[in-house]
Amino acid sequence: MYFPNYHWHLEISSKCTLKCPRCPRTEQKGSYVVSEISLEQLIETFSQDLFLNEAQKITLCGGQGDPIYHSQFLEVVRFFKSLRPRKIVTIVTNGSHKKRDWWQELAAILDYGDDITFSVDGYDASSNQRYRVNSDWSSTIEAIKTMSTSRAQVIWNTIFFKFNQEHIQEIKNLALRTGADAFRLTRSHLFASFDKPYYLNEQGIDPLEPDSQYLPEALRVAKKMEWFNPQSEKNLKASERYREFHISRKKAVEQTLERYEDSLMFPNCQFGYRGNYVDVEGQFYPCSWVSHPAPEEETPSFLKAFYRAHRVKFNVLKNPLHQVLSDPLWEEVLKQWDSPHHLPEIRECHRKCQKQFFDSEEIRHYLSLGNKSQESRIDRLRNIADLEVSEGKVSLRYCGKFKNTQSLWEWKNWAFPEDKLTIYLPFRKRELTYADVEQNMYLTFLWSTHQLAREAQLTGKFKVEVRFEKEGAEK
Repeated sequence: MYFPNYHWHLEISSKCTLKCPRCPRTEQKGSYVVSEISLEQLIETFSQDLFLNEAQKITLCGGQGDPIYHSQFLEVVRFFKSLRPRKIVTIVTNGSHKKRDWWQELAAILDYGDDITFSVDGYDASSNQRYRVNSDWSSTIEAIKTMSTSRAQVIWNTIFFKFNQEHIQEIKNLALRTGADAFRLTRSHLFASFDKPYYLNEQGIDPLEPDSQYLPEALRVAKKMEWFNPQSEKNLKASERYREFHISRKKAVEQTLERYEDSLMFPNCQFGYRGNYVDVEGQFYPCSWVSHPAPEEETPSFLKAFYRAHRVKFNVLKNPLHQVLSDPLWEEVLKQWDSPHHLPEIRECHRKCQKQFFDSEEIRHYLSLGNKSQESRIDRLRNIADLEVSEGKVSLRYCGKFKNTQSLWEWKNWAFPEDKLTIYLPFRKRELTYADVEQNMYLTFLWSTHQLAREAQLTGKFKVEVRFEKEGAEK
């Protein structure tokens, strides 16, 4: 097999009620088929042994459409949730124009570990229409509220635009009040500054483009997630469900790093970052980035040449999955990524997957999650710090550095995922916030299984205290 099979990204429907201005269905109307993969085709294709035995996660997200507008969407989700071994299901939608009882039925189907992302960019109905044209604000808010009662995690995703960049805190507060479990901010590159002059109006301005500080550094979207309550029951159980997934991704990342050690590339499709992509016509792509319709001058060479020549061979509705994924023709693609001196001919690959675009912290994060999935709590502590274990108490010194307090907070969340912990400053008698600490300070943790002190004002079993020492202090 030329691609890992633990994560699949399926466009089950190219239908949508919205007319978002930067979506291919709006920009390149008529360049795609408005259709859906029938429930019967999905059952036949994804009941094959390769998928049953190796797939762990299924992302239902359209390239040109929205999955919830599939005529049998609830039945489709039921099918994927019925497969054994169990699969994680991720859904991405705008959430408009469905009734409450429909969402209640979906909520009953999904389980711990599943998640649904609602794409909402406004702070009210009018502002949301600025990009999510033809969306229905009231039905979307109702959907989020209804899904918040389910076992699935609910994520509110917002893209930075000019019209909302000064309202982010307002949107985040709304997400929390509506019942979302997490708030994700996305920096998009679909603006004029990224070599897209056709987005400029008569005044030479891209009206949707936010200020430069809200744009990504490269031609890849940049996302930042904040969980409102990391220690909630659904989040903790989701962490358990993701253990095998993280182990599989860690293995794939390690193999990719080894194979492309001397290359300019770090191909995402080789470690399942976006998942094996199947569009509404059944065409298999290494990832969704190379699949989207685009202006002729921007159409990826992968579509113009190699892919069009072998289109029938790579259709999973017409060929067995194992045959599509193991076809020797893929060698023509993979060998383009091997060069230490030249970028591949496939434009979307060298625009998205150059090593220089990947922060080393991001790669280490993938590897660390795989490690954490296999270790006990004490093993994890031994691997990151010097520690002593005595009756009911673990004392440890962690001498790493954090770039800022946000990275400290993120470290705490994945280092202790199954415990109710806080980082607590005893001399301030309150919890730590991002603004409490300067950069590059050393930490000493005291972790105790004793009853929480009353002043900590937490409900949980464990207490973490933090003592700060300036960099360079005697350790």
